[in-house]
Amino acid sequence: MRDLAESEDRALDQLHNSDAKMTAIAEQLGQWGSAMRDAAADRDRNQATVGVAQSALEDKLQTLAELEQRLANATEEPAPDEESDASRKDELAELAALARTQETEARLALRTQEERVRAISGRADGLEAAAKHEQVSQERAAAKRQRREASVAAAIAVTRGAKYVAEQTEVLVEAAVRRRDGLSGEQAQRHHELTERRAGLRGLEDRLRQLTDAVHQDEVARAEQRLRIESLQQKAVDEWGMNAEQLIDEFGPHLPIPAIPSPQDPEGEAEPEHFVRAEQEKRLRKAERQLNALGKVNPLALEEFTALEERYNFLNAQVEDLRQSKADLLEIVREVDDRVERVLPRPSPTPPSSLRVSSRDSSRAARVG
Repeated sequence: MRDLAESEDRALDQLHNSDAKMTAIAEQLGQWGSAMRDAAADRDRNQATVGVAQSALEDKLQTLAELEQRLANATEEPAPDEESDASRKDELAELAALARTQETEARLALRTQEERVRAISGRADGLEAAAKHEQVSQERAAAKRQRREASVAAAIAVTRGAKYVAEQTEVLVEAAVRRRDGLSGEQAQRHHELTERRAGLRGLEDRLRQLTDAVHQDEVARAEQRLRIESLQQKAVDEWGMNAEQLIDEFGPHLPIPAIPSPQDPEGEAEPEHFVRAEQEKRLRKAERQLNALGKVNPLALEEFTALEERYNFLNAQVEDLRQSKADLLEIVREVDDRVERVLPRPSPTPPSSLRVSSRDSSRAARVG
C-alpha cells in the first residue's frame, strides 16, 4: 500500500512538472509566433520598400539614360554658341553626375533593402521552423501527458483496488481469527472429550481383561469339567458297561438310594434314602479310601493317561488361542485409540465395538456361569 501511494505521488508530481513545462513551451511558442508575425510584417514592408526603390531606380536609370543621350547629342551636334554650349555641357555633366550619384545611392539602398529582406526572410524561416519544431514538441508533450494521465489513472485505480483488497483482507483475517478462536475452543472441548473417552476406554480395557480372564477361567473349568465327565463316562463304560444315560436312569439323584446294611445287622432290611449330595460325597470318599486300601491296579491307567495328555495338549492349544485373541483385541483397541486421536469424531450415541464385545463376553460368561 505504501509503495502504491508513493508511486501515485511520483506520478502526480511528474504530471504537474509536465504541465508546467507545457505551459512554458506554450508561452515561448506564443512569443515566437508573435516574433514570426512581426518578422513577416517587416518582410512585407521591406518588400514594399524594395519595390518602391526598384521603381525609383528604374526611373533614375531612365532619367540617366535620357541625360546621357542628351549629352551625347549635345556633344555630336555643333553648337553655334560655344559659351552656351559649354554652359549647357556643364549643366548636363552636373545632371549626369547627380544622376549617377542618385543611381549609386539607389543601388545601395536597393542592396540594403534586399539584404534586410533576406535577413528577415531567414529569420522568419527560422522562426517558422522553430515554431513547427515547438508544435511537434508540444504535440509529443501532449501525447506524453496523455500517457502519464492514463498511467496516473491506472495507478489511482490500482491504489483503490489495493485499498479494497486490503480492506477485504482485513475482514477475512478477522473472520479467520474468529474461526481460529472457535476452532481452538472446539479443539479444547474435543481434547477433553478425547481424554474422557480414553479414560473410559482404559476402563473398558480393564473390564475386557477381567472378562477375558474370567472367560479363560470358565473355559478351563468347563474343559476340566468336560474332561472329568468324559473320564467318568469312560470309566462307567469300562468298569460297569453302562453309559451316562443308563447311569442317570438307574442311579440318578431322582431315585432313592438303597441303604447299606449295618455290620451289626447284615441281614436286616434298611429303608432306602433320598439322595443328598453331601452325604453321598462323603460315602464316595469313604469308598474311595477303602478302594485305595484294597490296592487295586487299574489296567486302563495308561490309556487314561494318554487320553488326559491329549486333552491337556488340546486345552493348552485352546489357551494359547485365547491369549492370541486377547493380544489381537488389545491391538485393535490401540488402533481404535490412534484413529480416534487422528479423526477426533463427534460423540456417537451408539456404543463402541469394544463395549459390544464386552457385552457379548458378559452375556457369554453369565451363560457359562
